[in-house]
Amino acid sequence: MKHYVYRLDDPITKEFYIGSRSCKYNIEDDPYMGSYCAWKPEDKSRLVKTILKSNFRKRETAIKYESALIKENIDNILNRNYNIPTDGWHTTGRKHTIETREIIRQKRSQQILTTDVLEMLRTANTGKKFSDDHKNKISKSKQEYYKTHTIYNKGLFHTKKTLQKMSDIRSGTTHSIETKHKLSEIAKNRIKVKCPYCSKHGQKSIMVRWHFDNCKLNNNE
Repeated sequence: MKHYVYRLDDPITKEFYIGSRSCKYNIEDDPYMGSYCAWKPEDKSRLVKTILKSNFRKRETAIKYESALIKENIDNILNRNYNIPTDGWHTTGRKHTIETREIIRQKRSQQILTTDVLEMLRTANTGKKFSDDHKNKISKSKQEYYKTHTIYNKGLFHTKKTLQKMSDIRSGTTHSIETKHKLSEIAKNRIKVKCPYCSKHGQKSIMVRWHFDNCKLNNNE
């Protein structure tokens, strides 16, 4: 068997796809032009195939080379490789249409998780730990979200109806004595700060989000 890595290019849309292939005959004579499982080109007949490398002794080596090339182009919005061999699927550059988003929203709104499913999810995530790199990514993502969320919602207030709904939901929430004790101990150890504009005190994470530079009484903005 002969193993090689190829690239398909659409000369009109500039989209491209990188793949690996094994065949018994001459690589130059191989008519294979991809499976099109994830990428649906407008016109398959106009695609241009280029052999990137062909001196592989093993199929596994070709797959590793293919994976490396896909990762190099992972941020290119014209890259149509949605599956990275050895790594799995990714969604970089993919966007759902408005119709698809609405279908997903409706399905999720109708989804009801049973007690057994909730218990399975809780058990599966108990004791789960993230790497420092993953924690940093989550932190940066939340910082960007809170920054944007604060800008859009600054100066907005909840209506009395909404406040009443929030109150009703929270009043029906009960914690065990053990959970209450844990929450109390955590609250004691939290750092509290004072906003220089409204003089309110609170835990640092919340105060930084809603006060200081984001405070409603900050007239410097």
